[in-house]
Amino acid sequence: MTADPTGELIARLARVLDPVAFDDRAEPRTLGQLWDQVSRRMTAQQHARRAIAAGWTSTETP
Repeated sequence: MTADPTGELIARLARVLDPVAFDDRAEPRTLGQLWDQVSRRMTAQQHARRAIAAGWTSTETP
């Protein structure tokens, strides 16, 4: 199986766009806090997909 470079790029960009959404500290969370984090994560990934579709490219080396 080959790696999905677009998927990896989406994941990296989403983490840059909203690092708090990907902060998985081992503290107890309520269901509402967990839902908020998942929603933020999905929103960041959606924005990353749109940016890549619009022509954004990474200037960093992996």
